[in-house]
Amino acid sequence: MRRAWPTLAFALAAILYWFVASTILVAPEPWDSPRYPVALSVAIGLVAVASYAAPRHAGAWAVIAIVAQIPVLLTRSAPGPLLAVGLLTLAIECVPALAAAFLAARLRAVRG
Repeated sequence: MRRAWPTLAFALAAILYWFVASTILVAPEPWDSPRYPVALSVAIGLVAVASYAAPRHAGAWAVIAIVAQIPVLLTRSAPGPLLAVGLLTLAIECVPALAAAFLAARLRAVRG
């Protein structure tokens, strides 16, 4: 159970990040704002930092940080016909997050 705490803490922090981002961006869902790419870039940067700090979980950090937008979606707006499109978009957004995570983990491995 002790090993699950960092992952749980990261997941809760990611969910909190997207709630705050959604509030700051003044959008019910973060991606409804024209400044969403900035918020997404910050999230990917945080993924890189977490992956450098804990490279064994790099893939998990990336997926958690992106998928953490789902609770915002479900609590701030009613699921509608575009839910499937939104989930597909989140899956696609995992790709750059995974790339940043694995690059950061690799950098940590090279630097020792």
